[in-house]
Amino acid sequence: MIHRRLSTFALTALLCFSSLAVAEEPQATEDNRTEAFDVGQLLRFADIYTPTSELPDQAFLFSLEGNVFFEESLRNQDAEMWYTDTDFRFAFPAFSNEERQWLVVGRARQLDFETEAILPDTVEDFPAELWNVELGTTYKMKLDNGWIAGGNLTIGSPSDQPFSSLDEVSANFTVFVRIPDGDRNAWHLGVNYSNMRTFANHLPLPGAAYQWYCDDTLEGLIGLPGSYIQYVPSDWIRMHLYYGLIRNVDAEIMLTRDYGQLFLGFEWNNDRFLREDRRDDDDMLFFYEKKIKTGIRWLFAEQAAGLELEGGYAFDRMFFEGEEYDDRHFNRIDLGDGPYAKLQFRIAF
Repeated sequence: MIHRRLSTFALTALLCFSSLAVAEEPQATEDNRTEAFDVGQLLRFADIYTPTSELPDQAFLFSLEGNVFFEESLRNQDAEMWYTDTDFRFAFPAFSNEERQWLVVGRARQLDFETEAILPDTVEDFPAELWNVELGTTYKMKLDNGWIAGGNLTIGSPSDQPFSSLDEVSANFTVFVRIPDGDRNAWHLGVNYSNMRTFANHLPLPGAAYQWYCDDTLEGLIGLPGSYIQYVPSDWIRMHLYYGLIRNVDAEIMLTRDYGQLFLGFEWNNDRFLREDRRDDDDMLFFYEKKIKTGIRWLFAEQAAGLELEGGYAFDRMFFEGEEYDDRHFNRIDLGDGPYAKLQFRIAF
């Protein structure tokens, strides 16, 4: 199992560096210098967020990422854990013109664990693998009054046994509208249903956010359930801050020169999985972690391809099982703090 995990991470590295080796020399334009980075930063809004009053040209987007989290002790039992995290994502336009767009998105993610940990309250072995396989679609149309309306549907199975039954299936559905307010600002309104939230699960929840441009250096999307601010004080310094309900934070400061970017940041995020043998169908296996990260990104080729090398320190990591964060003492496993490494390749064309 260890050799298989290392082989998976090595394959990710090989594909990334092979793509870099055959890439053409980049042609210097301001647009493709930042596009690959912006795709990653705005990924949380990519399906439903439209930054302007015009439907943008949709590209084919592919992303392959490999992470290795080195062995650390568990704080509440006599065992260790290390794991790899491999994540492949894609998006492509099934149909696109100036008035309507239909986008198809997908994901296949695998977390592979090496551990003798047990879930302490149910006395079960911790899953050797966790998966998240998703397929979704987004439809947008521009109305006669300048509004942009649409919907997004994603079906998946974040589980140790994907699609083994309907109890291991996730569903996320959003309807949304963008209402212009002047030349660049806009209101974004929507309603979302999900069976994988950390709060108010299974309930349709409204959302509202205001998109604003102060000037060419400061812009943001402020509201609920997520907000994003980007500040660009100069041609070579960029900063962004993202917050999503309830415990999701991503902050970065980036130094950009030509086709390279150095970055330093902080992440606080969580994942949820539907373990096949859980005691209650409404329970989820939660994983919370915080990370301090640093690394370098390269942009190359006319196709706006990007390669990212990242390293950092992961801390405050815990697994637990339940319906919400207040259940965090059931089947809880605390993983010790430790280093990690990440390699990602993405391309848009």
